[in-house]
Amino acid sequence: KISNQERGIVFVYKGNNGNNILNYSRQYTSQGVSPVQNGNSSGDQSGDFLLSHYANSYKGRSKMKLAWEIKGAGNAFSGTILNTSFGFDGISNAWYDGGLQGTEIVEEAQIATPGMNQWRVRTCFHPATAIDGILYSPWYHLTSGSAHDWNGNINAPLAPVINAEPQDLEICMGDSIELDVTATMGEYYYWYHDDTLIANQDTSNGNLVISNCTLDDTGNYYCISSNSYGEDTSLVISVTVHDLPIVELGADYYGCFDTIHLDAGNGMTAYNWNNGLSDSQILAADTSGNYFVNVVDVNGCENMDSIYIDFLYPYGGQEICVVTVDSASEYNLVVWEKPIDPSIREFNIYRQSDVIGIYNLIGVVSYDSLSVFVDSTALPREHEDYYKISVTDTCGNESELSPYHKTMYVGISSGPDSSYVLEWTPYLIEGYPDAIYTIFDGSYYIYRGTDTLSFGPYDTLAGNIFNLNVYASGLPYFRVGTKLITECAPANLKFLSGPYSHSISNIEEISNGDYIEEKFNDQLTVLMYPNPAKNILNIELNAKNVMEDISIRLIDVFGRQVYCKSFDGSVNQFKQPINISSIAHGLYWINIETGNQQFYEKLVISR
Repeated sequence: KISNQERGIVFVYKGNNGNNILNYSRQYTSQGVSPVQNGNSSGDQSGDFLLSHYANSYKGRSKMKLAWEIKGAGNAFSGTILNTSFGFDGISNAWYDGGLQGTEIVEEAQIATPGMNQWRVRTCFHPATAIDGILYSPWYHLTSGSAHDWNGNINAPLAPVINAEPQDLEICMGDSIELDVTATMGEYYYWYHDDTLIANQDTSNGNLVISNCTLDDTGNYYCISSNSYGEDTSLVISVTVHDLPIVELGADYYGCFDTIHLDAGNGMTAYNWNNGLSDSQILAADTSGNYFVNVVDVNGCENMDSIYIDFLYPYGGQEICVVTVDSASEYNLVVWEKPIDPSIREFNIYRQSDVIGIYNLIGVVSYDSLSVFVDSTALPREHEDYYKISVTDTCGNESELSPYHKTMYVGISSGPDSSYVLEWTPYLIEGYPDAIYTIFDGSYYIYRGTDTLSFGPYDTLAGNIFNLNVYASGLPYFRVGTKLITECAPANLKFLSGPYSHSISNIEEISNGDYIEEKFNDQLTVLMYPNPAKNILNIELNAKNVMEDISIRLIDVFGRQVYCKSFDGSVNQFKQPINISSIAHGLYWINIETGNQQFYEKLVISR
């Protein structure tokens, strides 16, 4: 092994009388025992023979090889010349510090006849053992026995020398350790962790990578670089793997709405909530969604955690279906459709106070109860009312109030010709300016009855008409309704009972006036009003299975017929106003006749 101090010039001598080194080149016969020529041959050589020369070294190099060549010289050369081996057996191809002490290299030459008239030899270094810039020696001629030296520079083989050391390292758990060492002449690199060789490492270079580090990777590290001539050891450096900071936001939350304070833990140098939502340790979460935080501790290590919050919000969008007036109690009924939602605990009914836009809670209905509220404190005969609804969930949270529903109100005032004017306000729904056409069927239905419990249809008007002239009769009670396009519950249409298909107004009564009413065997009812009459006399027929015509005559006190009209008895219901403005005022008899039945009643025309 050649150390750094032995690096320099290596001399290989082939004959040097001054140094007492043999300088012979010899020719042997094929048996190789006694030379037949100790110098340059000038004769014609043919057949099998051997050639040799001496190789000597002053300083050697292990595993360095020599090669040599023989060549013929002169114009008469012919035959096969062997370029001999790139190695030899004399010193087992290995040179040592003591050098080669006059080793003779002998090789066979087969020269055919006619042979060569001159031969020569030279020594060269095998290409695998590089010498700086010089591969072959000059040709060596033994023409006069003079000495010929040859030498060349060679870099002596070195043990590795580490020239780039690793550095101490601090990382976070989960990061990668990356250490680097470089060494001149380094062929292999072996890294050690706390004096234990690291398994499965790449030894062909000085780079060490340990991915996804744990706390167990903390410790001392060093590297040994080696080759065939020695080794060198790096500095021992310290690697510290820091644990990640602890951040725990807790389990996902599913429950009642509340403000939840999420705590990412104290002692951190940085907090980042939801990519910039907040940089504080504590975040107040008041909406449903995913929340995540990234924290950095004093070691620069990062960690994160997340939580999903799903608040139970009150059911949204609850609305009133319709508000109507109950015929029996004459109380307002607030009706709504009940959604299927187990989070609803109860429904809250609000009515506008005596201040516009201010609503007071007037009742609470549990989720399990019928979705109808009876407002026993309302006065539908005196004024209209505005209602709203909300829901309260099982957490005690109340939803926003719904759009309002305003009830209809019907009033009666005196009209012309002994008539009365029936007037009503429209049914209104907040946010639906055309509710009469979009929620209801576009019409107002007028009902009349003998009492507050018995009503029948009287007239139908378009949804943009809000008054009607009526007259006193035996059916003095009136109310107005409008029909929903979609009922509040899926069932057949039923007037004034659930499922609720109408909004019905309050009840109004014509308390004064007289009328004429006649019944014929419960098959025919004739109603005439008003009495006294001025210019108009209203006639109403309600017939059941009457086949004969019905005639009505007006007779003065002298027995003269002043008016006669016949009606088809098969028409079940009929209402006909008669213009009597051309008939003089006074006392008259009305004659009603059908089949073999007739009846007389007094009528007064007064102007």
